[in-house]
Amino acid sequence: MLIPIKENLWAFKTDNDIEYLIKFETANHHFIALPSFLNIFELSIELQKDIPLPSLDLRIEKTIIEAIRKLFDDYTNSLLYICDNLDGRHFARARKFNNWFFRHNDGTFEKYDEKVIVKNDADEILSYMPISLILNAQNPYKQQILNIFTDQIGEYNK
Repeated sequence: MLIPIKENLWAFKTDNDIEYLIKFETANHHFIALPSFLNIFELSIELQKDIPLPSLDLRIEKTIIEAIRKLFDDYTNSLLYICDNLDGRHFARARKFNNWFFRHNDGTFEKYDEKVIVKNDADEILSYMPISLILNAQNPYKQQILNIFTDQIGEYNK
């Protein structure tokens, strides 16, 4: 069950007593050209204590999807999902997120995928970080947001 903590912050506990936080933090600072009346939120899913790997609980997926749907109660909101590469599981997370999206999307949302190049100090490519933008298909600012997103990814990848 999804428990609201404050605006854009939710908690839930699995049957195995594993606690998660779901955060939607503003990501507008990543997109300089974004008009101030629009909001892009970054999704963060955090375990509340370190465990080796959480056991499979199919309700985790449904609970996270429920929280995402609540974010889109305002259909002009957009969602940014960045699969960080700190633990080397970024592509696995991206696959899981993609599967969830296609399993639960009824045509209400559109998803755009990109990759951000990760370089070292010598400007050598180390890896790629998958990143997705989800928009409500009826968002009247969809094309403007998408253009800003792709332009910014292009800037990051120079």
